[in-house]
Amino acid sequence: DVDVLDFDNDGMNEVWVNTWDLFSFAVWEVTGPDTYELQVEVNAGKPDADHGMFNSHHFLTDDIDGDGRLEMLWPSTEGTLFFLDDSDDVSTLTADDFVAVMNFLDPEAGSQESRGGDLGDLDDDGMTDIVISLGRGEQVIRLEHNGGDPADSTSYDRSVVVAQTDTATVIRWYPLRIADDLDGDGTKEIVMTNLYATD
Repeated sequence: DVDVLDFDNDGMNEVWVNTWDLFSFAVWEVTGPDTYELQVEVNAGKPDADHGMFNSHHFLTDDIDGDGRLEMLWPSTEGTLFFLDDSDDVSTLTADDFVAVMNFLDPEAGSQESRGGDLGDLDDDGMTDIVISLGRGEQVIRLEHNGGDPADSTSYDRSVVVAQTDTATVIRWYPLRIADDLDGDGTKEIVMTNLYATD
C-alpha cells in the first residue's frame, strides 16, 4: 500500500508505504521541492503474527472520532483491526502506537485472511463504515463505528455484507472499493474483485 497524507497536520505531505511483513511501514515527509526525508521506519513491528495490510491502494484514514484530525485504521491480513490515533509528529510513531481493537474474522467461516478494505459511510448516517474482504473466508464484512472510542471493540457493529454459499464455485474476494453512488440509484455501492475471475 502507498498513500500521500499530512497525518501530523504540519502542512507538509508524507508518503506512507506499507510492506506485508509482520507490520512494517515507512513514512517520508516532503520537506521541499524534490526533497523527501525519512521520518520513521518500522520493520516487523508486531512479530506475534503475520500482520500486514493488503488494501492494494491507500491507507485507511478518517476523522473517526470527530476531533478534526485524521486517525488510521489498519485491518491486518491475519484479522486484527488496529487503530492509530492522531499524531503531532509522525517521526515519533512506533508499532506500539497502533492499538489492537479486535479480531474481525468469523471463527466459523473456515480459513480466512483479510485481502482488502475501504472506508466510507455506506448509509449516510454520519458513522464510518469499514468494509473488509476475507479472501479465502469468502465473505465481505462491514464494521460500522457506532460513535464510541475507536480503540474499543464495542464501538463497532459487525455484519456480513455478502457470503459465498455456492460451494461448487470458488470465490476469493480481494481488494474492494466503496463507490459514491456508482449507478445513480441514490445509494453507495461496494465494488468487489474476485481472484477467480472466471467464476
